[in-house]
Amino acid sequence: MVTELEKSRDPRREAITLLRVLSYYYSFRDLEKMLGIHFQSLWRYATLNSVPEKDTAERILYKVRELNIIKSIIDNELNSAEGEYHILARSPGFTNILAYIITDTINFNSNMKLNSIIALSHDAISLATTIALNTEAKICYIQSESKLERGGFLTIHYKSKKYKELKSIIIPKDCIGEETNIAIVDIKLDDIDKILAVEGLAKKTKSKITLAAFIIADKESYNELQQKLSNTKILVLKIT
Repeated sequence: MVTELEKSRDPRREAITLLRVLSYYYSFRDLEKMLGIHFQSLWRYATLNSVPEKDTAERILYKVRELNIIKSIIDNELNSAEGEYHILARSPGFTNILAYIITDTINFNSNMKLNSIIALSHDAISLATTIALNTEAKICYIQSESKLERGGFLTIHYKSKKYKELKSIIIPKDCIGEETNIAIVDIKLDDIDKILAVEGLAKKTKSKITLAAFIIADKESYNELQQKLSNTKILVLKIT
């Protein structure tokens, strides 16, 4: 059974996850033409009715990479968004693709483990939730204000050079505990000072931002964040 598969980098597990992601965009008959595997077999794998043999799973993964299927889907989605990238965060298919990419990155880096996924904006909550479900990490999101009791929250004040004003964010305390590995997720990388404020709070609890993922970023902001968070893996789907 699939539940008995190891949670390591198992090609069978990865192929099943990938087929389920691709099924948002292609019929199984279309996938049959691309992958050279009968559509009924692909359907059984994706619906967890059977597990592919290891060589079959590796064949699926190889063909998907050879044909650049994931990249093609992402490029089409980004182009169709016409700059309204927050719309993509509401697409189950797109959020699952981003979650797959991040999970693949984590699996590839055996020393990378995530405890908390923090959505830096309300638009990014659905993305962060999907990623959390795939990585078994805690889902958290920051707020600019809260009517809840402050006892369970940490408040940070920071000066945003981007927006030229003093801002505040509120994070649940249990999202940044002792020695927590954190992933931050947002639609657009723009307010770097917000990210640095979260990083500063993380350092106080001996935690760290292990991964930062965005749909889009301009080149200047991307380069600046790389310099500021040199030990953080940064994923951006589109750099302008």
